[in-house]
Amino acid sequence: MTAIKVLALDGPILIVNVYMPVDYGTAECVEAYNDACSNIVSLYQESEAVCLMVLRDFNCDCGKPGRFRDVFSKFMLDNNLVCSDTKRLDGVFTYCKDYGSCTSWIYHVVCSKSLDVRICDISVHYKYISSDHKPLTVTLSDVCCEACHVDTAEPYPCVTRYDWSNANINLYQQRLCNALSTVSIPPSAGLMPTEARGNYLPEAPYLRETKCIQYSENNVHGAYVNHDIIIYTCARVD
Repeated sequence: MTAIKVLALDGPILIVNVYMPVDYGTAECVEAYNDACSNIVSLYQESEAVCLMVLRDFNCDCGKPGRFRDVFSKFMLDNNLVCSDTKRLDGVFTYCKDYGSCTSWIYHVVCSKSLDVRICDISVHYKYISSDHKPLTVTLSDVCCEACHVDTAEPYPCVTRYDWSNANINLYQQRLCNALSTVSIPPSAGLMPTEARGNYLPEAPYLRETKCIQYSENNVHGAYVNHDIIIYTCARVD
């Protein structure tokens, strides 16, 4: 559950995006659904919002029998809310399984009555292909938002972004070699001859049960792979 507060001229609006629990037939599922509804109510009561809109996946089809339907209806009744999509649409579905053999209407737009009258359009986007869920969009009219005041004097953390296209490969190799030269090679380690090709060195150290892989990009001289650990080297370490 995520929420934002929109500062409208008529008062703040709390918009809550939900993914409600799924009914697997246990008593814990109904309890979890009740808890989720209670969390939404608590969030609304603790905010300064004068209107509430809750939308997305309620996992409840109002047109079919189900244990969540009574909880869903009580949630709307107790908080003076209406289901805006069922008021405006008919015969739609927002969930489709097995190429249309199983459909349900589980996405909803639930909001305060004063906000419901400002809804000018609700649509289901069947052409949106990404999963078995079909998204809903809701359009509001006559909702004017306050202009936000931006305090430019407030310091913001500086985010450093590196342009690796300008990296100094030679300097990287030199520092990597210096660091690898401090590594203590176990006595069981030996030297495996490798084919000199391009910038490759003729020999490089390796540990037992370690596979040597050569790369021809970025002047990397070799890579030694041991399970999930890869060590790139650019010089022989004696």
